[in-house]
Amino acid sequence: MKLKKILAAITAAVITLSSASLPALAETAAASASVKALTWDDSYPGTYGITGAFTELPEAKFKVFIPDNIQPIELTDADRQQGFIAFYGSADQSLLFAVQYLNGNGMTMDSYQAYLEGEADVSEVERGIINGLEFITYEMPDKDGAYMDYLAPDGTITEFCFTGVSNETYFSDVAMIVASIQKTA
Repeated sequence: MKLKKILAAITAAVITLSSASLPALAETAAASASVKALTWDDSYPGTYGITGAFTELPEAKFKVFIPDNIQPIELTDADRQQGFIAFYGSADQSLLFAVQYLNGNGMTMDSYQAYLEGEADVSEVERGIINGLEFITYEMPDKDGAYMDYLAPDGTITEFCFTGVSNETYFSDVAMIVASIQKTA
């Protein structure tokens, strides 16, 4: 399951459910049907019928919607030392979602994108807007992972990591988490 596919599916569902959103969404969709901009308000209401709740991540100053079938997993001291802020998974842990701080070493969006594009194990590097925030998204097929990185003005990176994304069972859950990512401060 590719992140572009998730974003395109959200757009398609919203277009189907709300013709009022069509002009705004048409402007944000690329010719390849990949979405360049996405908002929770345009995406969530009634799209997939998933229940859950927003969870605040105060350390990261973000909030995300966590579906009811995705549960928190306790972080270990080792996880925290590696910069992990939050960890969630499906009951069988075939889908995992984590939020992690990374040191951006002063990179800009352009230099970070160039860095990722040069990595052999990284593919599908793109930029997009989610809820008004610019992200760099990419995939690591060998790890069955999709990643969304937000670069803060101070050079830190907040990374939203999904592993097990080829499991189509959780497509809608990942879509809702992605569409919900919002800054709280």
